[in-house]
Amino acid sequence: HPTGMLLPLLVSVASALLRLPVLPETSMAATRHAFQEHAIEIAALEFRWSLEDSDEEYSPRCFAEDDLTVAARVPASAAGPDAIALRCGSLVHATTTAILNRDECDALAADAAAVLSSRVGNSRKYGEGRDTLYAVPEVQSRTVHVLDCSASTRSWLRRKLRTTIFPLAASCYGLEEEELVVFDALVVGYHAAANATQMPAHRDSALVTINIALSDSAEYTGGGLAIEASGEVVRLPRGHAACHASGVRHAGYPITAGVRWVLVIFLMSRGVPQIAWRCAERAALMKVKARDAMRHDGDGGVEAAAEALETAEACLGAASALVPNDHEFLHARAGLHAMRGESAKARACALGAALAYPLCPKPRLALGTLLLEAGRTRGALRQYVAALAAAPDGAAGADDAWE
Repeated sequence: HPTGMLLPLLVSVASALLRLPVLPETSMAATRHAFQEHAIEIAALEFRWSLEDSDEEYSPRCFAEDDLTVAARVPASAAGPDAIALRCGSLVHATTTAILNRDECDALAADAAAVLSSRVGNSRKYGEGRDTLYAVPEVQSRTVHVLDCSASTRSWLRRKLRTTIFPLAASCYGLEEEELVVFDALVVGYHAAANATQMPAHRDSALVTINIALSDSAEYTGGGLAIEASGEVVRLPRGHAACHASGVRHAGYPITAGVRWVLVIFLMSRGVPQIAWRCAERAALMKVKARDAMRHDGDGGVEAAAEALETAEACLGAASALVPNDHEFLHARAGLHAMRGESAKARACALGAALAYPLCPKPRLALGTLLLEAGRTRGALRQYVAALAAAPDGAAGADDAWE
């Protein structure tokens, strides 16, 4: 198989289609690695979720125009790095009818409650099998992996993916449903009595995220899918779904009473390799590797750290060339410069990230810390105040701490 010849050609074609400048060879190598990683991961996900082609017949649901409504919209710049691959990726869609019936909703909620009571659900995490750049905040005490649900639930849900979930995502965003695969699927429970009432704002690591309400609205107060960039809260009847680009920052709006269950399904596509995100994610892993190497200075740690940081820089260069003003990528570049002792460049990138997406507290926290290290206390305090304003309830999320 002429992989070595094919991948550079694909990268060149993609660059031409997106009207991008030719990337340096180091960044080209990063994009080739991302293509290979995508192919490997898709194959692994198809095996994990047992959705390979079979002789089983099924009739996919056709979603007409009146089956969907626009529940929210965000600026194109806030739709995430992969939204360019989606038709109208800045829109959040909601179904006008239920896609899961009452029995199916009850079965998922009951399975999740049983798993949580036995603590089996704590054996898995979101995106298990690799680290993720946009990790869902740690909420394992109220989150159950679908693969931990009962065999009967897994069976009908796998069929539902083909008949309903994939066609829904394809209808919303112009994707090929035959190319869609499940990255992960979770049942999330919000319990007011247990003080597990919300989920902080975050991005998901997939291409499209689908939220399906499992609880009747009479069973809880508050709650909903909060879209940060638009300020809207999408509330769904039981069995209805909301779809959004995974790169849109969103949160679980707090409930004030009762229990609310939600099924969240994360989808990827064979035909959308998410090159920018994969490059940025690899850069994050290289920064961790460099940090670890710095702790072993006497054993070639300096050289290993420098090599890892060079790889990280090449990966971020590729990601930024594809999506120049993504605040997560700019924030990551700030961290890279800080690790190299390039304080001025780090501050410039952190400021750029803050200006690109003012609602996220991460860049302000980073800039505040960098200014504090430079002895600019007054400026640091201003940035910390701005970060608190972006997350007034303190729910900035575990991933919002400066590296």
